Amino acid sequence: MYGGTRGKRQARTAAGNGLFQKHTLDGMGRVVASYTCYDTDETAYADADDVTGDTVVEQSETWYDQAAQAVATATYQRLPDDTSTTGALSAANSYATAAVAWYDGLGRTVATADYGREDVDSGLTHYFFNGSTGAVIDSDSDGIPDEAEDAPPEPYPQDPYSEAGIDFQLQLTEYNSAGRAYRTIDNLGRINQTAYDDAGRVVKTIQNYDDGTAGEADTDCDVTVDYEYGSGGQLVTMAAYNAKGSGNGVQEQATKYLYQSEINASWQTAAVYPDSEDELEQDPNTGTWTFTDDNGDHVSTEYDRLGRTTATTDQRGVVREFTGGNKGVGSLCC
Repeated sequence: MYGGTRGKRQARTAAGNGLFQKHTLDGMGRVVASYTCYDTDETAYADADDVTGDTVVEQSETWYDQAAQAVATATYQRLPDDTSTTGALSAANSYATAAVAWYDGLGRTVATADYGREDVDSGLTHYFFNGSTGAVIDSDSDGIPDEAEDAPPEPYPQDPYSEAGIDFQLQLTEYNSAGRAYRTIDNLGRINQTAYDDAGRVVKTIQNYDDGTAGEADTDCDVTVDYEYGSGGQLVTMAAYNAKGSGNGVQEQATKYLYQSEINASWQTAAVYPDSEDELEQDPNTGTWTFTDDNGDHVSTEYDRLGRTTATTDQRGVVREFTGGNKGVGSLCC
């Protein structure tokens, strides 16, 4: 059911449990508010154009900038002991949370901040809603929250003894010259970094980046994983580097993937984990792995001609077989 005036439309659908889903759309057809509500007296077509008199259980709102980008969202949940409030919820009478997103000139997300609870009863710092009235903080009255129009918050310096920054979750995103998101920074200044090859494939990830090199003392930083691809584009090796502490070196833990299907060379037929007793060799030209001493210490996968998994065998020799129906949906048979 649809209704509405002055460029805004209200859509309503009913669920079997008696709850209504109502959505407010702006003049561009974008959803700006959604409500889960009920009203036992609501029968008229005209009642679909608002939530006046409705008991709203949950509600969400979205704000857009002039570039039609969603820059802010808020969610509201009815308080469990509220038996009288009707109409739209607000940060003054509900459990409210808020989040903001920022974009660059190309429309890419460069920052997001989740502020968590923002209702007047939260007792926390308020960035989005006024802590006394619950109204959206919008000093220039342009319909967009001030927080979304300001620059993104700055990360706090890493300090394990500081509580600064723990009242919201921030993520900054940086892009490389190819336009790929390669670095994220959280509200404590921790950096995660990703490297790509010319084909756009991930070749390295580093969590809690320090200097980019996994050293033996880097037990809580420069957590590095390398990805190697064969000439056919398949992932052939994933190597994680385990810093074992000062004086104990760095252990490379490599998982190797084999592709030996006679039907399709892109199907992974075996995964050999770092603790395996199997012995393998790598083709220097194609990068692919083959067994030189197969002790069965790996996970193997078999397929039918349509590429559906028919069986897997683990390191213990346990076989799981799958049967496929005529719609290609597999089921475990033994």
